[in-house]
Amino acid sequence: MLRLIHNQTVQGPLVIKDIDDGIPNKTAKRGTGDPKKYHRDGSTPGGKDLSTEPGVNYPKQSCYVPRTKIGNPAVAGYIDLVESDRVLMSQSKGDIKGFADASKITVVSYATTDLATPVVTTVELNRPTTGDLTITGTGLTSLTPNTSTVVITGTGATTLTQAAIVTAGGSVGATAIVIPAALVTGVVVTASSAKVLADDNYSNIVAVTVWSLMTPVIIEALLSNPTTGDLTITGSGFVSTGPETSSVVLTGTGAVTLASADIVSGSGTFTDTSIVIPAALVTGIVETATSAKVVADTKDSDVVALTTWNLATPVLTAATLDSPTAGDLTLTGSSFLSTLPNVTSVVITGTAAVTLTSVQILEGLGTMDETSIVIPAALIPGVATSTSSVKVVADTKDSAVVALT
Repeated sequence: MLRLIHNQTVQGPLVIKDIDDGIPNKTAKRGTGDPKKYHRDGSTPGGKDLSTEPGVNYPKQSCYVPRTKIGNPAVAGYIDLVESDRVLMSQSKGDIKGFADASKITVVSYATTDLATPVVTTVELNRPTTGDLTITGTGLTSLTPNTSTVVITGTGATTLTQAAIVTAGGSVGATAIVIPAALVTGVVVTASSAKVLADDNYSNIVAVTVWSLMTPVIIEALLSNPTTGDLTITGSGFVSTGPETSSVVLTGTGAVTLASADIVSGSGTFTDTSIVIPAALVTGIVETATSAKVVADTKDSDVVALTTWNLATPVLTAATLDSPTAGDLTLTGSSFLSTLPNVTSVVITGTAAVTLTSVQILEGLGTMDETSIVIPAALIPGVATSTSSVKVVADTKDSAVVALT
């Protein structure tokens, strides 16, 4: 489709003379019935869909571009045309081209789907900052020269034009509209709703809710994990809810800011609890001089210094039952702690065989550090020194198997 928009540089409508010759429609096609009969622009079998039926003519099209939109003189006038051969010829070397070259009209090509009814999915207060209102969905923008409007009903009811929103520092996009707090004073989640008017179509009405502004938290930033040169960051709240995007900010040696999309396109991964950045994206990173933070939903995580992933094999030197109290099991050795996202586990074989993760041991009131693991009796009932052995698995590596004493 073509939209011809009046640039309002001259008074009155503009007439496009070469897309309709003014002769009445004739319905007989050449070769059907009388071979001397023919059809002009405008004849088409009844009920046919012009966008899908080949070999049919298009209806006669409006020849005047009005100076203002009918019903809304504040908007420039326009007409929409099917791109028939006659219209395309006019655009190429006829009246449409002449008016466009003279800056009297603007020609916009679009698909009919561009005029789809807008759909609102969420209306969230306090997003991206306190008091702001963010509307997300699809088709929220209008095809020029039309503009979109937000209608808020209930408590704090107001109607906001696209121009008012943008002038106040907000934004209007196809999938998100951000309205600054100053424009929506009084809107409350318990009694307010919103809808969007785009291309003269109203969206559905959606109630206002409060946006959850969870701050991202980094637990660890490990260099050379999972392979040499890679960087793995673990924690929570890493994924933004949109329209914002998340990013990783590295400061110090090798400083760089990487958007989540850059990390994923570079063959890394980005989830709510783990970010893996390939070595190629973090060349020059040095453990002793670099820190990392994650920005999600416009909020910064804590800043964490980089450490190098320890892949040492755990060493188990002793497994002592009834230590420190009856029924408990104490393991001694080295390199027991796994580096995230891995976890350490203790595997007991023989009588009362069981596998316990570090999480289970700690939740069961045991203890664990790099050189010692204490497993409470309640987690290992029935274990016998004469028939049981144990090993420690850390960073996916197994220690030697040691008999209980």
